[in-house]
Amino acid sequence: MLNERYSPPTVQTWFRGKDPILGDEAPALLLRENRPALVRDDLVAAATSFVYDD
Repeated sequence: MLNERYSPPTVQTWFRGKDPILGDEAPALLLRENRPALVRDDLVAAATSFVYDD
């Protein structure tokens, strides 16, 4: 979803940056510190918001 709308550098920046939907945590940090199945829904929500909220 992210790669369809944004360039790889933009996706990387989002992945490493703080996201308000994730409590100002970086998506990469959440994945590193949690099991993917536990944070999947939150990550999808944050990515969807990033893609579709202009």
